[in-house]
Amino acid sequence: MAVWVLLVAAAWARPVAWAELPGAAAAAWAAGPGAVTAAAAAGVEAAAARAPAGPRAVWVQAQQGLPGQDMITAAADLPLRTGAALRAAGRADAAALRAEDAAAALAWTEAVQAEWLAAWRAREIAHHLAGYADEVAGWLAPVEAAAAAGLAAPLDLADLRAEFSRVTMEQAAAEAEARAAEARLSALLGEAAEVAGADEALHAGAVEVPNPWAGLETAVARAPAVRAAAAAQAAAEAAGRASRGGWAPVLSVGGVAMDRPSGDGMAPMAFVGLELPLAQGQRAAAARAAGDAAAAAAAGAHAARRLAAAVAAEGAAFEAGRAQLRRLEAEVMAPLLARERALEGAFAARQVPAERLVRARRDRHEAEHEEILVVAALRASEARAAALRAALGAPE
Repeated sequence: MAVWVLLVAAAWARPVAWAELPGAAAAAWAAGPGAVTAAAAAGVEAAAARAPAGPRAVWVQAQQGLPGQDMITAAADLPLRTGAALRAAGRADAAALRAEDAAAALAWTEAVQAEWLAAWRAREIAHHLAGYADEVAGWLAPVEAAAAAGLAAPLDLADLRAEFSRVTMEQAAAEAEARAAEARLSALLGEAAEVAGADEALHAGAVEVPNPWAGLETAVARAPAVRAAAAAQAAAEAAGRASRGGWAPVLSVGGVAMDRPSGDGMAPMAFVGLELPLAQGQRAAAARAAGDAAAAAAAGAHAARRLAAAVAAEGAAFEAGRAQLRRLEAEVMAPLLARERALEGAFAARQVPAERLVRARRDRHEAEHEEILVVAALRASEARAAALRAALGAPE
């Protein structure tokens, strides 16, 4: 049953193209973790809107039993504060939740793109190895016939068979890696998903892409992680102000009806009292809030420094990757291909053993695999820069 379910899920997996991935990631976040945060923030705001601003308590007391001392007392305790600080603290808490959500959403998008590219990279390598396996299989038939006729060395046939086994094993491993990455991608998106075909657009123009990290180092102060720290600092400061509001005096206003000394009924009397809290608990809460605010400020400064360094490092790595891709295309692939063509002719003329031709073709295919890895790394870097740029609100 489990195998049948997996096969059905794979059959109904939705192909996801690279261009539509940011939208798919945003939709999955909004429907999942983002919805949780939105509900939590709405609840915090609703609670803040209902912050107490009226009487704290209404109390009634009756005394009876002693001659001439019957008494009824009613009063209300009114804290001398408006509740504005509490409402502001609630709004600041909600804003901090949303800022933290924005930072988490950026990390989520980067994770989705990383898994898609991992699957794409493995699919590309598997596809490439499948073509190489077909080539090796094409060599095997004539060499097997030649070996049977005594015209080819048995070791040449053994080399080709070993190479065919190695290539098919690597192809199976790459396909398994692609399926694992697509499973992780599906878990993030909340639906069965797979990489949409061979996306040649990822190969095309990878060398000519301008460095996507240029100019981002000046905008790190607007990065989601930095804004989240600033929002947490603002929330802590607002909580400190709200706790200090708990020190407000409490006005008690009420009336008393008590027996007249003459014994002819009860006489009314009004009274006003003022309670001055010692505020021991509020001082501790304010000190904790001040510490939280200082910690959030330090976290924001650290996040800004770390992000600025990361942007510089990403930009340098992108340039290095682009230079590596240029060298692969201009200085590596052409000599490897020329050597392979020369060895094909020499092997056909039985001038070299099969092992030399196998090694030459393996070197060329490994260089092509390296090219796939470099392209994937460049596209991953480009995607991270685009996601950060979008979160910053910076122009493309």
